[in-house]
Amino acid sequence: MDTLYLLLGIVGFLAVLAAFFFGGFVLLDFIFSRTGGPQDR
Repeated sequence: MDTLYLLLGIVGFLAVLAAFFFGGFVLLDFIFSRTGGPQDR
């Protein structure tokens, strides 16, 4: 049972990391597109 909790904890931690990672990319993309950054659409 302990291994199940450990596995869930690791998966949850990775999910939170991925959410922050991709969220940061979306935020940067939003900021750069607003200020006319490298990709000028």
